[in-house]
Amino acid sequence: MRKTQETYWATFAGNLSFMLQRYNITQKTLADDLYLSQANISQYIHQQSRPSVDNLFKICGYFGITMDNLFQIVLDEQNYTEYVRQTLPTRQNMTNNDITNARFANKKFFCYYFNSSTLKEPSLREGTLHTGDITNTSFIEVNAELSKYQYTGKLLLNSASYIYIYAECIQRQERCFVSLNKPVSYKPYVGGLGLSISNSTGKKIAPCFRKIIISTRRMMPEDKNDLIQMLRIECTGHAVHLDEDDEYRVYKLIKRE
Repeated sequence: MRKTQETYWATFAGNLSFMLQRYNITQKTLADDLYLSQANISQYIHQQSRPSVDNLFKICGYFGITMDNLFQIVLDEQNYTEYVRQTLPTRQNMTNNDITNARFANKKFFCYYFNSSTLKEPSLREGTLHTGDITNTSFIEVNAELSKYQYTGKLLLNSASYIYIYAECIQRQERCFVSLNKPVSYKPYVGGLGLSISNSTGKKIAPCFRKIIISTRRMMPEDKNDLIQMLRIECTGHAVHLDEDDEYRVYKLIKRE
């Protein structure tokens, strides 16, 4: 039997609801991430309104799914998991955790941080971080260039809540450790705000602790003031915490067009 337009939209509404439940994403979170209102998302799910073409592409990109599958297949856990497996570089013997981790593979990130020299005024620096393919269930190989030095290391995948990056410098005896929050959804990973531990540069070397932003979007000159503000460290009490407001502001900066 030929599907009607109403049938396609009913399939879309049911699939959108399924994706939210599968990744434990609230309507408000999805709305904030896509620059929509929560009422918009609720209306889509209850078929009270239909999204524009632009918003449909945003939803597809968010969940990493094609328009055809969003409208033509009634998704459930079994067929969705199989679909995701077939879209990844390594298709065999993958667990659901592997599928989630594939969001971090084969990416180029730009890194923003303050210089660590104890003899110079703080200045904003830009570096790059490249992630490889998934060939191991516990890590992805990474290569980075930070402050004109090359690093090799691993992005660790065995934490459900955090991203850990451990890298060693090729030119000198230097190591760097970065910790970032790990988003729970399947949407493509665009970057975030983290904390970095390394040694300072210059003649007077000392342990160094600083914020770092990694982003799939290269920042523009007009982003500089926002970057500087977000990378400043304010310590209250006896520890430095990255709260949800900090991460939300960084996410909005990364997604700025």
